[in-house]
Amino acid sequence: MTVKFSKKLTISRMLLATAVITVSGLFTGSAIANEDTPDVLMFSLVDEFRFGVQSSDLAKDEDGVNLNTEVLFRRPNMYFDNKLLLFLFNPRLHIGGSLNTAGDTSQAYVGATWDYRLTNSLFVEASFGGVIHDGDLKRTPGANTPALGCRVMFRESFSAGVELTENLRVMATIDHISNAGLCNFNDGLTTVGARIGYKF
Repeated sequence: MTVKFSKKLTISRMLLATAVITVSGLFTGSAIANEDTPDVLMFSLVDEFRFGVQSSDLAKDEDGVNLNTEVLFRRPNMYFDNKLLLFLFNPRLHIGGSLNTAGDTSQAYVGATWDYRLTNSLFVEASFGGVIHDGDLKRTPGANTPALGCRVMFRESFSAGVELTENLRVMATIDHISNAGLCNFNDGLTTVGARIGYKF
């Protein structure tokens, strides 16, 4: 495990930096909200912080669990008379990362998230963006690990959740990364799990 981790040291440092940024976003948002400042300074770019645990694709030989953190930023609040355009052009941008505890595929990603309320407390959401990972690019003889082909890939996810309070929410999430056939290999990788979100 030590050798495997050392080969991925550079990307692991990048993923650690992503986690630091997400946690910093949490405290930055809280500090801005709590200081006695004019209304214009009360505005925080951070809308929600999430943390969760996910399991890698059970069809592939991926061990451990993925520790996921994610920060979602406030909507751009663009206005359109058309409801469809209003929905499409007002997503929340996000940045996040997943660290695999067994030294398998870890990820750092960015993208946009669109959400839709089913009821006052139930919601669904979908996201699309890009990801960089430290997984295997080619197939290893005798191993069942996914051959992901490209270092930088596409990432999409779907979540369904419930708001427990005005600030606290829980959700089940499934996400998938692939390269859309742009590289020689494209096994893709799917993770599923649960996350907790704190909305400012």
